[in-house]
Amino acid sequence: MRKLLLALVPVVVVLALGCSGHPGDSITPIVLAGHGTIRYASLEGGFWQIETASGKRYEAYVIPEALKVDGLRVAYVGRLRTDVQTAHMVGPPLELERIVAD
Repeated sequence: MRKLLLALVPVVVVLALGCSGHPGDSITPIVLAGHGTIRYASLEGGFWQIETASGKRYEAYVIPEALKVDGLRVAYVGRLRTDVQTAHMVGPPLELERIVAD
């Protein structure tokens, strides 16, 4: 039993060290603010996006029902989610913190 425990100690240490993060691994949130146009796409069951004047598109999270109007101009503030991927592939996901009709 003692040999088994001694054999498991290095495995546990390696696993513990492998699971710990490194100081450079933290994700710094990117906050975006701007004006854009709400667009609806019917691809993959449908989703909402924000298109900027320069043509950049963001997949928008949590748009209030009242603002889900294709073509509506809005002002928004949100966090770019670089840690999330979606099947829609129209642009990076944007977690909205504030959105109002422009």
